[in-house]
Formats: sequence, structure tokens, C-alpha cells
Amino acid sequence: MKRHPGADDAHPQSGGAGGDTTDEDDFANTATIRVGTRWWTRIEESILGALLVLILVIASAGVLSRYVLSAPLPWTEPLARYLLIWLTMLGAAVLVKHRAHIQITFVYDMASVRVKPWIDLFVVLVQMAVAVYMIVFGTALALSTPATTAVPFVTLSLVYAIVPVAGLLIAAYTVRDGFDAVRAMKTSKGRAS
Repeated sequence: MKRHPGADDAHPQSGGAGGDTTDEDDFANTATIRVGTRWWTRIEESILGALLVLILVIASAGVLSRYVLSAPLPWTEPLARYLLIWLTMLGAAVLVKHRAHIQITFVYDMASVRVKPWIDLFVVLVQMAVAVYMIVFGTALALSTPATTAVPFVTLSLVYAIVPVAGLLIAAYTVRDGFDAVRAMKTSKGRAS
């Protein structure tokens, strides 16, 4: 999907300046929705930042304990690895939210204005399929892997629990992208007629 100028920016397809607005567009543009979106974005970014800091602190503690104190802490390396899994999964969801994943736009750039919304819709469908896969199989994996780890009080179920959570977030952001794609399809049909 073509990257838009930001997740919180108004999309041209949503009936912004110069377009006809509907009750749905008015609802989506209310202050409550914007505040809720900003609030959720702050939570996501805070969690990602905290995970990054935790990984740095834990990895540093592992290095210091091993090489300076000559008394290695066995839980630092696996815990840093598990936190990195969480950071990666949540980061992937945030990238979907901001439409910032790497894209190969060769075909998209050559497509006509009428074809681009169909490409966007195809991308949304593939993205939703991946999200559903993450939710279904991530949940099964988290529930079927109760094994303990080298980290006290951390099971593999807890480590794998982030997969369905990230899948749910990706699915939610993909629904938004789907609405944008459908609006763009309606707009391109209107221009063609």
C-alpha cells in the first residue's frame, strides 16, 4: 500500500478539504477519536521505548556480571532475547499502523489511478490473512507451550503471547487500511465517470 503522510494525518480519501463528507467521516474526525488515537500511540511508543531500554540494561548487566564481576547471571541473555521478540512483534504492529513497512512500489507506481485502489485492497487482504494467521496459530502456540525457561517466572507461553496480541493490533490497523482502500476505490470510480 502506498505510504500516506502519517497515521494521524487526515487522509484525502476520508472526505477532507474540498470533498463531500458523510456522517461516518464526521464521526471518524471527532476530537474524541483523535485524542484516543494519540493516547494509544503514546502507549505503544512508551512500551516500545521501555522494552528497548530494558534490553539495553539487561544486556549491559549480563556483560558486566560476566566480564567485570566474573559471576555471570544466567537469566540475562534469555530475558533480553525474549524482550527482543516482544519488541519486534509490537514494532511490526506499529509499522503497520504508520504504513511504514518496506514496500516494493515498482508495479504500484506504474499502475493507473483506477488500478491503485485494487492493489491497495489486495495488500489489505494479504495483510489481514497474515494477522489472522498470527492470531490463530499464535494463540495455539502460546497455550500449548507451558515450558519454563532459564528466566525465573517466565514461561514460553508468556513469551509467545505477544504473537496473537501483535496479530490483533495488525488486524485492527488493517481494517482501517481496508476502509481507506474502499474509499479510494469509490473516489477513483467517481473520477472515471
